[in-house]
Amino acid sequence: ALMAMEESELLVKFPIVIPEPVVNEEEEVEEETEEVENEEIEEVEDEQVENQEPITAEAYVQNAPPEIRDMLEDGLETNRRTRSKLIETIMANEANGFSKKFLEAQSSQVLRNLSKLAAPVENKEENEERGARFDGMREVPDNLEDSEEEPLNVPTMSFGDA
Repeated sequence: ALMAMEESELLVKFPIVIPEPVVNEEEEVEEETEEVENEEIEEVEDEQVENQEPITAEAYVQNAPPEIRDMLEDGLETNRRTRSKLIETIMANEANGFSKKFLEAQSSQVLRNLSKLAAPVENKEENEERGARFDGMREVPDNLEDSEEEPLNVPTMSFGDA
């Protein structure tokens, strides 16, 4: 019988009631104080972050524990030398259109990729990969007029009686 009734009739006979959750006043007070404390902590943290200057790599290394300070200094020096060599390679290329200041602002990965493009090709195999190969080509004679080889006669074709 319920299945045959329309939805509006069902809502009149059986109204939907959503019960309100029962809240204990003590729990409510505790939640409010926790929320206020959390908000105060977040505000203090936000103020500290806003007032804090960005830390430099040198300052980070100086504040690092002595056990790893040498490793960090060596790593930074190695990175500086590598970047310097990459920038020199790129700047040495005649087709380079970048300024040194622009290249110094780029990431090490970008500099490595640009350096690969800008580096001169020193080995023949790499050169062959980049350009055309002429392995099957015969030697070009110095003087074609003095050649002893006679050219072949042009063949003629006739479709008539032979």
